[in-house]
Amino acid sequence: MTAKGGLRKTAKGGLRATARGGAIALTSMMAVPLLACSDLGPTPVIETVTPSAAYSDVAVPIIVDAQMLRAGLVVDIDGENASYDDGTLHMALVGDDLGLPPWVDLGPITSVAGVTGQSFLATVPANLAPGAYALRVTPPNGHSVLQHAAFQELGPDTVPPVVTVDMPQPGSTLGVGDKTTIVTATLRVDDGFGQLAAVNWFASNNVMGSCPLPPQPLTNALPGQISCTASFPIAPLDPANGLGVPFSFNVVAVDVAMNSAPVTVALTVANVPKIVSFERTYGALAGQQPLIIHGAYFAPDAKAFIDTNAIVGYAPDNRIGGDVRDSGTIVGFTPRNPLAHAATVSVQTMAGVGDGPSPYRYIAPPNPRLIQPASGSVDGGLLVTIAGNDLLEGVTISFGKTFETSVPLSSPSYAGDDKVVGCLPPGEAGPVTVWASDPVTGLGQLAGAFTYTNDEASVSPACLPAAN
Repeated sequence: MTAKGGLRKTAKGGLRATARGGAIALTSMMAVPLLACSDLGPTPVIETVTPSAAYSDVAVPIIVDAQMLRAGLVVDIDGENASYDDGTLHMALVGDDLGLPPWVDLGPITSVAGVTGQSFLATVPANLAPGAYALRVTPPNGHSVLQHAAFQELGPDTVPPVVTVDMPQPGSTLGVGDKTTIVTATLRVDDGFGQLAAVNWFASNNVMGSCPLPPQPLTNALPGQISCTASFPIAPLDPANGLGVPFSFNVVAVDVAMNSAPVTVALTVANVPKIVSFERTYGALAGQQPLIIHGAYFAPDAKAFIDTNAIVGYAPDNRIGGDVRDSGTIVGFTPRNPLAHAATVSVQTMAGVGDGPSPYRYIAPPNPRLIQPASGSVDGGLLVTIAGNDLLEGVTISFGKTFETSVPLSSPSYAGDDKVVGCLPPGEAGPVTVWASDPVTGLGQLAGAFTYTNDEASVSPACLPAAN
């Protein structure tokens, strides 16, 4: 046959040119003994059916991957163009088990990945008898191929979806602060071979929402599995209930067969601990110094830390994190730290972590480095200046051959943390050590740094006795 524009088609049991208005459809026909052509076209190969099993409550769209399956070509003579017609393709389920229907038509077939044979959309009708089915595919040339056990009809869905809440875990405490806190929950829902109709959630503070159900790619069917994130606000608690009140997060999943799966996650809401102050704001690198922390919302599980090191409670328990005396007090001893620095004080409970308003300072023992003048009369009374590191107010500067026999500087005054000025005490002739003693951080010395002489005393005005 010759079509307008020079189109010529010859078939033998294969293609037939049929006029439709101004178009010709090349479709299959009964074999005719023509010598010109004996090719019936490629034989389709059925590879996969997705999904390969489903419940019968609703119609289920499926994707059939079939290599070499091609739709019929329609030629428009008047318009001088051609297109492929999915209506020339047919698919059906054929019962593999006894008592099943001999065949069930899968409705209109639609190409979803081109016309060279890849993926096609079909629909399994609802209420199909349960059992194993073969898939029969009929291409335009009429020569069907059959794939056994291609699809399993499961019958009505009686199994509810499975809901898994990954976060928060049951029994967890949700911490809130002075402002509204946003809590995020993550969950998964799995309905197996079924389809989800709705997934709703609500919290015990009457906040609620739903999870989106994105359609399946290509089929646009409802999903059988989803992951979902739910966010909801929790207002600050009344201080009287700050240590915790019961709370719950709830999920209800429903599938298209109206099977319902309610899940409740029991939780607690508590205020995050708050530090108001702590007694003794600095300490020695060696630790082991008493610390009292004042604040609020210290639950029985509270633990106090300096940086990342826990304080230690009193004997005999020596509780890690300190002893919780009440909801506003934790006591213990400071941990050791190798470096002098400003450290963060924090209290941790199941509700979260609260930091102190100011740092705790680890300070090295006082370190005197220089004294001016470096000598003076054994009678004392000379105004001297000692410079060094960590010479905090309260540090005692003294002079003597040993610390135990040393005599302290009188009328000391402190400038910053690096200078002490005071009046030299009397002493014995000869060199002595300048000692710097801090009752908290320890003892430092400047060995043989000062020399007592037998020279006539030169009393500094600042060191003269006060007039009566």
